[in-house]
Amino acid sequence: MTPTNRSELAEAQMAKQIEVFERRGEPGVWSVEAIDYDSDGRIDQAIFVGPEAELQARQYAAWKYAAAKGAIEALPALLNLANEAASLRAALETAREVIALMDGEGCRAKIFNNANVPEDPAVLALCRVHGFGAVMDSAARQWFARDHIGAFVSGPCAATVRATLAGVDAALASAQGEKP
Repeated sequence: MTPTNRSELAEAQMAKQIEVFERRGEPGVWSVEAIDYDSDGRIDQAIFVGPEAELQARQYAAWKYAAAKGAIEALPALLNLANEAASLRAALETAREVIALMDGEGCRAKIFNNANVPEDPAVLALCRVHGFGAVMDSAARQWFARDHIGAFVSGPCAATVRATLAGVDAALASAQGEKP
């Protein structure tokens, strides 16, 4: 059947299963796939590559197949969700880059290259009495009180940050119907 008007097009698209997904083994390559069950099982596919690939794939699917869900009026909301997901993924990637700075050899080299500074024995003595975390927290609070723009602040341990990022990752995947 070849659709001749908008309602026939919507009816034809309702028999399609539509998926938006990142291609397995191809990071950053996103596909929009529509399987047409009313025909001989034809598969329509669009592939998106580049820094905005996920957003473009979701926007394309919302635009192309909105009628399949009987939701042309929902198109702005679908596009908004795609934009939000892309923004969250970008924020998550930035957080991972910050964590990588801490994990890298450059961080360890910076710490151990400055191993013979005169204040270390006094600070170590404080840490042994009050605990390393308490000393870090106190120093960060005092520095922040003095200079809230340029202050060095300490935060949760790396394991806590990684667990939080994994939770954000799982929530994003779940919201998009993916397995974390």
